[in-house]
Amino acid sequence: MDIETLGKLCEILAQQAVCWTQLAEKLGMLTLAHLYQKCPSPCKSLLENYQLGGGQVEGLVEALQSLGLNEGVRLLRQTELRDKTQITDSTVDSGFGSQSIEEQPQVERVLPEDHTIAHRSGAAPHPLLL
Repeated sequence: MDIETLGKLCEILAQQAVCWTQLAEKLGMLTLAHLYQKCPSPCKSLLENYQLGGGQVEGLVEALQSLGLNEGVRLLRQTELRDKTQITDSTVDSGFGSQSIEEQPQVERVLPEDHTIAHRSGAAPHPLLL
């Protein structure tokens, strides 16, 4: 979750008059609430620590749904969709399916062991082609 989304989510909580401690409880982080209470933005600190602790977006979505914060759920879904779109845009259609530029196979040319090029006529190869 980027900083912009985090800020918007905190705004939604404030607008809906949902206390950040309720969200902390739903996220299983209520025991740490006393630490966030002293921060300038307890909601922001809670969400940052949730993310740093390996909290998944889906867990946050479930917590927001249980609090009736559908606007917050919508925000997270839109952000997920935008992120997936950006990832898809970094792929290239290579003819073998979509592969990122880094994953495209390298083509290597191999000459016969005698390094000559056979002609259809069966004639000897031109000396410049050796």
